[in-house]
Amino acid sequence: MLTPAEVESLRRLVGSATFSRGHAYALQGAVRRVRWTEDRACAFGEVQGGDRSPYGVTVIVRRSTSNRIIGIDAVCTCPVEINCKHAVALLLANSAPPPDSEPTAISGPRSTVERKRAVTRTTKAPSWETPLQTLMSGRGSDRVEPRPAWSRPAEIGLQFELVLTPPKTASSPSASGIRVRPVLRSHSGNWVRTDISWSNLEYISFRRSMDERSAAHLAVLTELLALSRLANRRSSYGSSYGSSPDVVWLQTINSRRLWDLLIEARDLQLPLLHSGRQAGPVELRVGSASVTLDATRVDGGLELRPRVATDDGDVPLGTSLLIGTPAHGIAWWDGPAHPPGDGPHLVLAPFAAPVDEGLRHFLASTPLRVPPADEERFRRDFYPRLRRRIDVRSSDESVDLPPPPPARILLTVTYDQGHRLRLTWTRGAGGSQEREGLWDTSTGGGDHEAENAILGAVTAAVGSVPELLETTANGSRLAPEAALESMTAVLFVAELLPTLSGIDGVEIEHVGTVPAYREVVDAPVVRLGGAPSDDRDWFDLSVTITVEGEDVPFSDLFVALAHERSHLILPSGTYFSLDRPELRQLAELIVEARALADDRSDTIRLSRFQASLWEDLQRLGVVTAQAREWEASVRALTEASTRTEHAVPVSLDATLRPYQLTGFNWLA
Repeated sequence: MLTPAEVESLRRLVGSATFSRGHAYALQGAVRRVRWTEDRACAFGEVQGGDRSPYGVTVIVRRSTSNRIIGIDAVCTCPVEINCKHAVALLLANSAPPPDSEPTAISGPRSTVERKRAVTRTTKAPSWETPLQTLMSGRGSDRVEPRPAWSRPAEIGLQFELVLTPPKTASSPSASGIRVRPVLRSHSGNWVRTDISWSNLEYISFRRSMDERSAAHLAVLTELLALSRLANRRSSYGSSYGSSPDVVWLQTINSRRLWDLLIEARDLQLPLLHSGRQAGPVELRVGSASVTLDATRVDGGLELRPRVATDDGDVPLGTSLLIGTPAHGIAWWDGPAHPPGDGPHLVLAPFAAPVDEGLRHFLASTPLRVPPADEERFRRDFYPRLRRRIDVRSSDESVDLPPPPPARILLTVTYDQGHRLRLTWTRGAGGSQEREGLWDTSTGGGDHEAENAILGAVTAAVGSVPELLETTANGSRLAPEAALESMTAVLFVAELLPTLSGIDGVEIEHVGTVPAYREVVDAPVVRLGGAPSDDRDWFDLSVTITVEGEDVPFSDLFVALAHERSHLILPSGTYFSLDRPELRQLAELIVEARALADDRSDTIRLSRFQASLWEDLQRLGVVTAQAREWEASVRALTEASTRTEHAVPVSLDATLRPYQLTGFNWLA
């Protein structure tokens, strides 16, 4: 039995009137059968009411961590259905067991469901069965006591009401559009708004029995309400739609997520219903609606009429409503709005591409007439640009429209001095007025889909060059503009341009002279030569470097090596790799020789004491005849000289070259 404290909690939860009637039923012995689960979280049984047959009742008791009753979810087969007096009687029945006693046996024949419950409570399944049963059922691991066969949870629907009210005054318009509301199926089978609204949606699960299906429906409705509230904060529709949390207007929802929710609702079998007595289903189209401009010939001229079409035919624009700003969908119905209770057949479909304000106004306009005298101007100046905004066609083939050109992505390459490039990407062909920005928002249809496929191939081809990409909130994409210089520009022209030229749909426009870049893979040739200096102890050594017979500027090479560049680009466009050990060693030796001679000219001065340095140099290049004559003279003088060897002090922390040892001996 319930404790006095639990009885008082029950009184507060159901109200005094329901509690009094249930208490009277319990005292009169109306409770025929009752059974509690072992954890006292659920009671079910039968209570005799006004009908000849008793009502089946199931009550789930929700308790706090301190074991205090904080709520009940009761379902009954009586007309009230939830949290009724029969549920109170069941909880107050004298036959309800105390917490530690065994469940009371129920006399009389038991149903199949009840016999299965008895087996479930008395037979414990092996430990390996439970995870597999959970996997096969697709349910979570939380155990819930099965409901009786006669227990029916709340059934939720979504009602669409078409409201077309003429404005009261110009300054005070009336709300018009499609009003969406949650509804419940009553005991009689009708869909009613009683006991459910947008404002109490978050709390209905605490007052109604909810199975998994109903809980999923409730989650969809909650997300739909969130989209509506987000749109109302930014709404430009005016005060006629208000900001009441209990009103949702379909046309004010600006997020395309609406269609994901509606498709999810359909897949979850959430009823989408018309308002009124008949409450037929709202039709949700799977295919997208597309906007076209239909050109037909009338009285020798052209008539331009906007059309919206789906796979099943044209949408009647006179009885339609655009959804969202910019519009991402459309709703239409079969004729004018009917009196309340007899709603028209309503159809919903998303747009294939957003409809901006320009297209919205065009859809609301009357057909346009182009006189015969202006037809050629329309074809020349308007048609090429119109077809990038909207699909232009002739439904009766009375107007011969030029076929659309194939999709094109245009790359404009501007060549500047000093191995610099400027790249600009646009949509459309070169020399055409149809160009538009690479990532401009557009309502284009098939052209943009084909262009996006070309952009995907381009991005994959240039993905290894970070300078050609830009970072956005949605990741990296091709940058509309980029500037390249030095070897990045050279490699782009030499390697990437041929690859891009081979992508179908890419057109390349050159501004300026295209450099003839050419890579040399053979090692540079170093030549050493020169003549005796005016000073007999010195020799002016020249170093020349060539690649395939082309001279390499001495200063450019050493600047590139000093800055650790990967390549050197010659004025002719020839380039070669500097990642060679002999070139870096040559640079170090020449720097050392110049430091000794204090020389900044294009030649290198070596003295007769620098024979060892000469040996390192000659290993790296070709020695001319003049250089060899000097080498022989220097060696003869060096070998003929009489020297006294002096030991290097241990305090000298250095490794001396042979010519440095000679100088040390001379100083010593």
